[in-house]
Amino acid sequence: MPEKPVPVIPQLVVPDPDAARDQLRRQFGFLDDGALMRLGNQTLTLVAGPATGHGVIDHLALAVPDLEGAVAAALARGAVPDPQVTPDGPVEIPEFHAGGVRYLFLQGPSGARIELIQNIAAPHGPGHDHIGIPCRDIATMASFLSGLGATPLISARLLRPYGVTDVRFLSLQGSVLELFQPPVPPQPAPSGLWRCLLVPGITAATGPDGLQLSPI
Repeated sequence: MPEKPVPVIPQLVVPDPDAARDQLRRQFGFLDDGALMRLGNQTLTLVAGPATGHGVIDHLALAVPDLEGAVAAALARGAVPDPQVTPDGPVEIPEFHAGGVRYLFLQGPSGARIELIQNIAAPHGPGHDHIGIPCRDIATMASFLSGLGATPLISARLLRPYGVTDVRFLSLQGSVLELFQPPVPPQPAPSGLWRCLLVPGITAATGPDGLQLSPI
C-alpha cells in the first residue's frame, strides 16, 4: 500500500504552475494527486505568483535510498544542480543520525531549492525527509513551533572552518522541520518561492522572520 502522506504541505509559488508541475514530474518523479503533487509520502502544492528567490522556507528535502542513483536519474531528465549550496557535488554531514547523511541540492521550478538526501545507516524513500527553515534566532523559532505542537527530535552543532551552524530537527504532526542558524544569520524574506506551510487543524500564524503557517 502507498505510504500515508505526511500532513504538513509546503506551498511553492511560481509564475507558471503548469510548467512547474511538468518539471516536478519529469525531473523529480512527482505524481499528480488532484490539486497536489506527491512523491511517496511527500506532498506539495503549487500556486501562481511572482518568483522572488529563497525565503523564510529555504528548501524541501526529499529522502532517497541511493543518492548517486537519484542524482544521476534527475540530471539525465534535465535537472540542474544548485551552484550556491553544493557546487562541488554531494556533501556529507556525519553529525546527523547514527551514520550521517549525504545530500545534494538541485534547482526546482523557478530555482526553488530541492535537496536530495540519503540517510547512510538507514536509507529510505523516495519521499519526505524534512523542510528546511533558516533562522536568525533558532531558539525563538523552536519556541514558536513548540507552541503549535512541534516536538524536538535531534539537534547538532556543525563546526566548520567557516563558522558554526546550529541545527534542530522538530516533528510537527509527523512532518520533520529542520531549523538551522548559520554563522551569518539570514535576512528575513517572507515572499520566497517556498511561501508557507499548510498544517491541518491550526489557526493561521506568523512566526519569527515572517514564517507563515496556514490551516488546510
